[in-house]
Amino acid sequence: MSARGSQTGSARPQLTASLLRAWRTSVPVEEWRSFNEAALRRSCAAHIEFGARRRRHQTLLRVSSAPAGVAAAGAAAASYSVVELVIEDMPFLVDTLSMTLAQRGLSVQLIIHPVLRVWRQASGAIQSLHAEIEAANGAEGGVRESWQYWRIDRIGDEAECKRLRRRLLAALADVRRACGDWMRMRNAVLKLCADISRRPPPLAADMIAESRALLQYMEAHHFTFIGFRESRLRRRRNGPALVPLPGTALGLLRRRLPPPRDTGIVTANIRRALRSPELLIITKANHRSTVHRPGYLDYIGVKRYDERGRVIGEARILGLWNAHAYTADPRQVPWLRHKLKRVLEHFPFAANSHDGKRLLHIVQTLPRDELFQASVPDLIRCARAVLLLQDRARVRLIMRRDEFRRFWCAWYSCHASAAMPPLRPEWRRWCGRRATAWSWNPVWRSAKHHRHSCTSWCGSIRQATRESTPTGSSVISPLRSSHGAIGCVRQC
Repeated sequence: MSARGSQTGSARPQLTASLLRAWRTSVPVEEWRSFNEAALRRSCAAHIEFGARRRRHQTLLRVSSAPAGVAAAGAAAASYSVVELVIEDMPFLVDTLSMTLAQRGLSVQLIIHPVLRVWRQASGAIQSLHAEIEAANGAEGGVRESWQYWRIDRIGDEAECKRLRRRLLAALADVRRACGDWMRMRNAVLKLCADISRRPPPLAADMIAESRALLQYMEAHHFTFIGFRESRLRRRRNGPALVPLPGTALGLLRRRLPPPRDTGIVTANIRRALRSPELLIITKANHRSTVHRPGYLDYIGVKRYDERGRVIGEARILGLWNAHAYTADPRQVPWLRHKLKRVLEHFPFAANSHDGKRLLHIVQTLPRDELFQASVPDLIRCARAVLLLQDRARVRLIMRRDEFRRFWCAWYSCHASAAMPPLRPEWRRWCGRRATAWSWNPVWRSAKHHRHSCTSWCGSIRQATRESTPTGSSVISPLRSSHGAIGCVRQC
């Protein structure tokens, strides 16, 4: 499946036919038959015209309120707008565009995204192409390009099309930064591991070993690296500050992110991190991901020490844990296995006893973000809260405040006989009444604890609540529903 020749009028039909065949192989047969093939052919020809000239590393993106290449405007043509993209192939392109469109409230009606091997002249003019999905006989060279054609909910305003195009271009620029620095970020993490081995910080040996093992685990394709930067600690009049080292920013951190609203909170957080007896700081960043999937970025800070064992800075890693990190047995994940061991040792249960097995299962099935981010004392309190439910037909909503006082993590545990789905809107309303202004990052996951109770992870509230309490204390606030009181809230 190929089309070769100079960029002349006679070559365009051959290029169009080749791209149309690539489209057909990218769409299920039954779905293809439901489309107007003549209209698709016109759209395909318009796409060839649009991608006919592209310079190296150039992003060609067009958002049109009327489908390009459609001769007659009919009811079908008026029901959707078109997004066309021609770019060198990279990971996360489809995920990122889908995420950005969803954030704008736009549904996708059709997506065709073949990967093509394209030959171009030095000027960028297209010479030939063939579909990557099929092996080309004797085809060598060329550049792998992603040619994407999207039909989305109709945008009737040309100005809105321009705004959407700017938003999509910004997201694609972030994809390019993350992918372009992918190996540099991985190498930077390996260098951190080597530095830790060469100059161990003044911490417990097991903590150092587990911290280094977690960094190696991340580098072994269990973490999607999106940003990296080294910072050094500087003493300022208002307190300590982390100052980025020039030339160390990679990925998303190459661009300037919005500054924090309250510098006083930032200073307090730095002091709190300095007092922490651990090598790693694992939490959520203040910024949502613009690449791959929505949600707040995972933040891993690696403290840097001088020859005297004093903290002098931080290596900041931003990204997203991958599926394996969320689904693997925590006893097989570095750092998690260390925390799990410490939690289990706190309780006086024999490993083969009923309570010991139940406790192990509770801790293993706690929300994975909690296992990564929560301190060992917090995990002990959370595990105890679930363990004490036993066979009680009650629901307990458990809230843990972020170490840096930026958000609350909330999840509930209930007896297996309780009706769980009705509780979701109930507790959403409860949190909404107690938050001055809140935003959700919901991640609904259910896990059955033995045969007695279930827990369902509900997400995070990223604002301070009106009912603030000291760390470690609890608020007894019964949740009322049509079933009566359904539990209490505890800060873990």
